[in-house]
Amino acid sequence: MLRRKFRKLMTRLSVSVILLFIILFGLLYYINTQKSSNKNILVEDFEEKAIDGNFESINFTEDPLSLKDFVKVDVSVSPGKIILSHNCTGIVMTTTVAKTFSIQRGIENKAEFRPNEHDIFADALENFGISVIFVKIRELSNDLYYANIFFKKGESMLNLDAKPSDALAIASRFKAAVYINKELLDKAGQNIC
Repeated sequence: MLRRKFRKLMTRLSVSVILLFIILFGLLYYINTQKSSNKNILVEDFEEKAIDGNFESINFTEDPLSLKDFVKVDVSVSPGKIILSHNCTGIVMTTTVAKTFSIQRGIENKAEFRPNEHDIFADALENFGISVIFVKIRELSNDLYYANIFFKKGESMLNLDAKPSDALAIASRFKAAVYINKELLDKAGQNIC
């Protein structure tokens, strides 16, 4: 009976690890191809405009790495709540106790008895030479916060949409900075002094 349960547990663990590595290899492939494909799109667009002689209409999108209109925040947690604060203004986000526990463990640089999904993901990233640059909390829509997490490997960078709680849990393991949109902080923030 105990052997069956152990086998079942080991099978589930093996499948989870395999899926994690498939996702990680997909992420690495995406990072390596993203840089060259973006250049090709911009070059093709530029060439089309140059042929037409219409340089004024070229629209380069805003730099996703820009921190213009963003401020750095301090991150703290209590069970089920994430507090992002800048000076005396803060935003409180609700999430699961498990997520806040994971963020706290990352902030304190403490490992659990067994690694959780954020520990495993961070270890895999480090093993492949990928680091987290920073996290941007960009907007609040329909009572949901939206964030981006920025990864770097060598000269390649990757910007991924993420739940703020997951982005913060992963970033805390890399001691990466967290930024929030100033306008969002002003609108949704409250005095916490």
